[in-house]
Amino acid sequence: MKASLATLNIDRIAEEIKDTLLVAEFEAHWTLIEAYHQIGKIIIAYPGDRTKLVQGVAVRIERSERTLWYAVKFAETFKRLDYIPEGVNVSWNKVITKYLTTPAEDKKQDHEC
Repeated sequence: MKASLATLNIDRIAEEIKDTLLVAEFEAHWTLIEAYHQIGKIIIAYPGDRTKLVQGVAVRIERSERTLWYAVKFAETFKRLDYIPEGVNVSWNKVITKYLTTPAEDKKQDHEC
């Protein structure tokens, strides 16, 4: 009887931990989506040469120019985050591959990396 109680407790705790991690992963993905959307809006609002801005910022924050341009395209494509068809069930990678690139661009990026 003790062994089955221990097993039930372990199963319950494992399920609780699994659920906690799942929620955290969704929240982390959504937080990243919000951040890239905000980054895109900041760049769009810049009154000067966006190319120079993106180049300079990319170096300073140690991110690729491509990532920043994706953020710009993302903010232009989705004026509001609630317009994303998947809602909060989406990752940055999925946004890029499904909405911001074409299959030809995806293949080109695979070879660049």
